[in-house]
Amino acid sequence: MKIIKLKRAVTLILIFITVFWAAACTGSKESDTGEIKIELISPSEGEVVSLNHPDVEALISSQTENEVAKILWKNHVSWTMRCDSQFVFLNWSYEMGKQYTVTVATDESLLNVVQIIESNVQSAEIGCLLPNTDYYWQVVSGEARSEIGKFTTKRKPCFLEVEGVDNFRDIGGYKTEDGKTLRLGMIYRSARLEDATENGASVMTELLGIISEIDLRLEEEISVGFSFKDKGNYLNATFSGYKAIIPQSGIFDNRARESFRQIFELLSDEKNYPIVFHCSAGADRTGTLAYLISGVLGVSYFELAKDFELTSFSNQGNRWRDNIVETPFGYMFDGSGMMVDGRINVCFGQMHKLMLENYITEDGTLASAISNYLINECGVKKEQIESLKNIMLA
Repeated sequence: MKIIKLKRAVTLILIFITVFWAAACTGSKESDTGEIKIELISPSEGEVVSLNHPDVEALISSQTENEVAKILWKNHVSWTMRCDSQFVFLNWSYEMGKQYTVTVATDESLLNVVQIIESNVQSAEIGCLLPNTDYYWQVVSGEARSEIGKFTTKRKPCFLEVEGVDNFRDIGGYKTEDGKTLRLGMIYRSARLEDATENGASVMTELLGIISEIDLRLEEEISVGFSFKDKGNYLNATFSGYKAIIPQSGIFDNRARESFRQIFELLSDEKNYPIVFHCSAGADRTGTLAYLISGVLGVSYFELAKDFELTSFSNQGNRWRDNIVETPFGYMFDGSGMMVDGRINVCFGQMHKLMLENYITEDGTLASAISNYLINECGVKKEQIESLKNIMLA
């Protein structure tokens, strides 16, 4: 936590220096009526901004496995802070030493307020923003005020800030292989929810509107704390992750059949949305279920693996599809389907290979293989999968 604060402090100092220089060069603007106005610097008017840390954004935007391997290895060897939070800063120019009030809203009249921030420097960090959303902002200091600025957040997968909960993100925003897009704001994945603060709980229930929780943990892993048990739909459906969901793996966990049947029954009813699913770290069992949900909806394995690997930017440890090795051509995945991180064998790649080997159908797509697995191995109804697609595909 000290490292996180130090990193953010350094970032704010750099922004402060930049804004000070800009203020020295530009100063305050005078309106046509002679009124002195605060000048908004960034985001610029109408700018489309990313909610992610630059390294996270680079991974999401990468187009080749070698790019992904390089980014993950760099993060592994230089890890100094968790990046599963939002990195958006508002900057403006005016007189030094003033107290500022920054209002951020989702409407130009600033009535639907998202955040009000007090600052004694010409910069403010904001969080709890949603992807694919227009935001308006204004800075006030005494009688001086800025114009109302506007920026838009990218329509991309991103981490969301839920205080007390790690590795929280929307599974929406990914493109399917037939050109559709998974809807944002419908299904979230995360680590355990018990440690959510009052503010974090408010983000989940009010800002995100979540009403259903799918808990993938064993009973003995569950502790006292925040839960949707008394607030909405709650389903406890556990299983062992990765290739243990495949009967032909030799380590099959029979609980998977009934758990997935119950989970996809819940997912097939739009009245249960928005939904959050999680295990303890939001990595292994959660990553397995995300593979099944997004995979059956038509997201490619390349994108599914990147989504799985985003956990590496949280404080829950590295999660890679394969081991990464250094070659004369750069960093590459070794194709083993397994990563050993010192604690557990991460078999995401092996799970995928077994899914294709045992459930591939005539059309050769991953979506059909997962559908075949869910229907014929787990008892999920075909109509429930079609209902899930109608709910989630825009």
